[in-house]
Amino acid sequence: MKDRFLDFINKRPVLVLVIMIIIAGMISLGQFLTLEQMFVFTGLASDSYTGDLAGVFHNVRMWQLSEPANYSFYLGAGDVYSSGAVALDPLSWILRPFAIIASEHGVEGIEIYNFYLKFLLSFLGTGIFTFLWLRLLNVNKTSSLTAGILMAFSSSIVVLAPWGLDIYGFYLSFYLFSFEMIFVKNKPWFFAIAATMLASQPYHLYLYSFYLAVYMLFRFLVAKPNFKKIFHTCLWVFLAGLVGILMNLPNLWTTLMVQINAPRMEDVAFSKVADSRLFLTSEMAATTLFRLFGHNIPGNDFGFSAWNNYLEAPAIYCGILTLIIFPQIFLFLSKRKRIIYSVFLLFWFAVMIFPQLRRSILLYAGDYYRYGIDYFFTFSMILIMAQSLSVITAKKKMNFMLLVGTVLVLGLSLWKTATDESFSFMINKPEIMYFAVLTMVVYVFLLCFINYIDRKTLKILFLVLPLIEVSIMCYSAFDGRDSIKYSDVELNMAGYDDGISQVLDTIRKNDTTKFYRVEVTYYPGLTKHAPMNCNRVLGYFTSKSYSPFNQVEYVRFLRSICAVSPYEESDTRWLKGIPQMPFIYSFFSSKYLITKLQDSALVNPAFWDMAKVKKFPKHYLLENDYVMPLGFALDKYMERADFDSLLSFTLTPEGVDNIIRNINNGNNAEMYDYSMKLQNIVGKKFHSLKEIDKFTSENFPPQLAPTVSSYIYLIACDNIRQMYSLLIGFVNNEDSDIDLSNYKKIDVKDSTDICFMKDLSVQQFLETTKRNQEESLDITKFNHSYIKGNINLKTNKFLVLTIPFDKSWKFSIDGSEPKTVKKCDVGFSGFEMPAGQHTVELSYAPENQSTVVNISIIAAILFYLAFLWFEVLSKLKFFREKFNN
Repeated sequence: MKDRFLDFINKRPVLVLVIMIIIAGMISLGQFLTLEQMFVFTGLASDSYTGDLAGVFHNVRMWQLSEPANYSFYLGAGDVYSSGAVALDPLSWILRPFAIIASEHGVEGIEIYNFYLKFLLSFLGTGIFTFLWLRLLNVNKTSSLTAGILMAFSSSIVVLAPWGLDIYGFYLSFYLFSFEMIFVKNKPWFFAIAATMLASQPYHLYLYSFYLAVYMLFRFLVAKPNFKKIFHTCLWVFLAGLVGILMNLPNLWTTLMVQINAPRMEDVAFSKVADSRLFLTSEMAATTLFRLFGHNIPGNDFGFSAWNNYLEAPAIYCGILTLIIFPQIFLFLSKRKRIIYSVFLLFWFAVMIFPQLRRSILLYAGDYYRYGIDYFFTFSMILIMAQSLSVITAKKKMNFMLLVGTVLVLGLSLWKTATDESFSFMINKPEIMYFAVLTMVVYVFLLCFINYIDRKTLKILFLVLPLIEVSIMCYSAFDGRDSIKYSDVELNMAGYDDGISQVLDTIRKNDTTKFYRVEVTYYPGLTKHAPMNCNRVLGYFTSKSYSPFNQVEYVRFLRSICAVSPYEESDTRWLKGIPQMPFIYSFFSSKYLITKLQDSALVNPAFWDMAKVKKFPKHYLLENDYVMPLGFALDKYMERADFDSLLSFTLTPEGVDNIIRNINNGNNAEMYDYSMKLQNIVGKKFHSLKEIDKFTSENFPPQLAPTVSSYIYLIACDNIRQMYSLLIGFVNNEDSDIDLSNYKKIDVKDSTDICFMKDLSVQQFLETTKRNQEESLDITKFNHSYIKGNINLKTNKFLVLTIPFDKSWKFSIDGSEPKTVKKCDVGFSGFEMPAGQHTVELSYAPENQSTVVNISIIAAILFYLAFLWFEVLSKLKFFREKFNN
C-alpha cells in the first residue's frame, strides 16, 4: 500500500498536490467553495465589499450600455473607466470565454467566476508553481510538494485573501518558475506570460521585479555560471519581459496614468519617510514574532490587538516545519555558499526589521507588508526549507545539536513574548499558539527518530503532517468571519438596497432629464466602514466615492472647499463628497437629496421645494428646482487666489470639543493643556491654511500638529461665500490659458456680487440660479463617453462643466474640429463659447489609446511568431529530417 501510494506520488506529483490543496481548502474554505457564502467580508476586510463587490455591480452596469464607454460618471464626479482590455497572452485567451459566460449571469455569476478563478490561481496556482520552481532547482518531489502546500496556505496568502482574494502569491511563484525556465531550460515563453500578468499593476511589476533581481543575483552567485550564460539569461529575461509587458500595454498604460495622476502619489503620500523609525518597536517585533507561528495568535479582524491591524501587520507564517529545519541547510553547503545563503536570508530579515530599508524598497508608498514584503520573506524561507528538507530526507542526516538549538530559540522567544505583560494582551487566540507548540513538538519528535523511520514512511509523514497543520491554521483564519451570502445579491443587492431603490425608481420615472446627481445623507450597506460606492451598485450619479486612486482634479476641488483634508492621504480615497450646502448642490447638478427620517432636520427648507417632498417608508426625497445642468455659461471670472481668499476658519467651542475628542490619547494632563490652547483661539479667524499651520506648529508637538491643523481645516471652515461664488463666475486657474478679454473680473471685496450669508437672501440665490439655467447646456444625448446638447447664448460666455478636468475630454461646436477642454474652477472643465445657438459635442477617448493598442498587437504577433518558429516549426523540421534518415 505504501509503495503504491509513493509510486502514485512519483508519477503524478502535481495531481497529488492539487488533491492536498483541495482537501485543505475544503476544510478551511468549505462554505465558500460550496457557494453558501461569497468571499466578500463585512469586517475589517470590507474593501472586498465596498470596493470589489461594488466594482462588479458597476462593471455589469457599464457592460449593459448600448454603447461602450471609456469614462464613467458613477466614479465620483466622473473618471476614466477601463473594463480591462484583454491582454494578448495565451492565459488571457484561455480565461476569456469563461469570463464572458460568467458576465452573462450578472453579478452573482461574475463573483462565482472571480472566486473560483482566484482560488485556482491563488491557492492551487501558488502551490503548483512553487513545486515546479523548486523541481527546477533539483529539490526532490516530496520536499517540493511539502513546500507547495506550505506556500499555498502561508499567511501571505491566507491572511490577505479576504482583502480581495489576493493572487500575487501566484504571480510571484510563476515569475520565479519562468525565470528558472530561462536559466535552466533556455525557454523564455513562460517569462513573457508572467510579465504580461504583472503588467496590469505597474507597482507590483516593479516590486516583484526587485525581488527577482535579488533572487537572480543569488542564483548566479550560487551556480557560478560563466559570463556568457549570465549575459544570455539576462538578455532573455529583458526581451521576454519587454514583450510580455507590451502585450498588456493598454492595461498598463491606463493604470499607470490613473495612479501617477492620483493624489496618493503626491508629496502627502511620501511624507512618512521623514518620521520613519530606525528599528521595529517592541510591539511591532512582538506582532511579527506571533505572526511567524500562525495566522491568528493575535486574533483576526476586529479581534486583532497587536501592532497596526490584522491585514497590514506582517503576515509571514509559512509553516512550523520551515522554522525548525531551514537552518539545517548550512550544514550541507560549502563555505562560499554558506556566505551567499546567509547574506540572502539576512537581507530579507533586515527588510522585515528596518523600516527605512523596507520603505525605500516600497518607494515610500506606505509601510505595507502586504503584496510584497510578506511574500519576499515567505518565499525565501520556503526556498531554504525545501532544499534543507530535500537533503534531510535523501540522506536521513541532520545535526541534532542545531535542531535543539533552533527549537530552544524559537520556544524561548515565543514563551518570553507570550508571558511578557506588555504583550500578553495581544494573544486573542491562545489555542492557535498551543497548536503551534504541539506541532513543533511533533516535528522535533519525528526528526529525532529520523534514523529509525524508513524513507518511504518519512516522505509520507512530511506530506501528511504539513497538510494537517495548514488545514487547521487556515480554518482558524476564516472561522467566525462575517461574509455576504450569494442569496443576498438577489434579495437586497448584498445589503446596499435598504429600500432606497424604490426612491431611485420614482426619480427615474418622473424625471426625463439626461443628467442629474443624487446626494444621499447616509451610507447604505452592511459593513462597519462606510461603503462610499452605493451609487455604483444602484446606478445613480453622486459626489461620494471610494477608490484607491480617485480622480486627482476632483480631489483638488474638494480640498479647495474644505471637503477633504490636505494632510490625510486616506481622505483622498474615502471621498465623502460635496458638503450638504444648497449652493454647492446647485453648482454640482445635485438635483435630489435622499435622507432618512431621523436625518430630515439636516435639510434647510428655505432652499428646497418642500411641496415636492416625497415620503417613503424609510426615506424622504427632496427636489431642488434651482440646480445647474451639467454645463452652464458664465460671463464673469475670478482668479484662484481671490477664490481661496473667500475661505476663512473660525473655531467654535463645539469645534474645540470635537477636536479634543478626536485626538484624545488618554493623557488627561496633556489634553487639558491642548484644550486650553484651543480655547484661547475660539472666535479667532484664520484666513489661510498657512496661518493654521503656523498656530499648530507653535503650540503642538510635531507629530500632532498636522492632525490638529486637519481638524481645524475641516471643522472650522466658513466657505459659504466660496460656494456661492461658483454660481457667479468661473475660477481661472494659475495654469489656465483662457482668453479672459471677454469676461468681467469679479472683485471679491465688492459685496455686490459676493456677499456674506447674513446678507444673502434666498431670493437672490434663486434669481442667480434661474439666470444661469436660462443659458445652459440642454443635453439631447448622453453616454458616459459622449454627450451632445444645444445651447443659446446672448453674448460670448464660458461654459462650465462639472466634469473633472482630463485632457482626454474633447469638445466641438457645430461640428468643428475637436479641441481639448480647459481647466477651471480648480479641478473642473470648461471652454469658451461664442454668442448664438450652437450644438455642442463632448467625447472622451484616452490619450494615446490607439498607439498603445497597436504596440500591444505587434508585440503579440512577434511573441506568437517566435513561439511558432522556435517551438513548432523547428521541431517539425527535426522530425522530418529524422524520418527521412
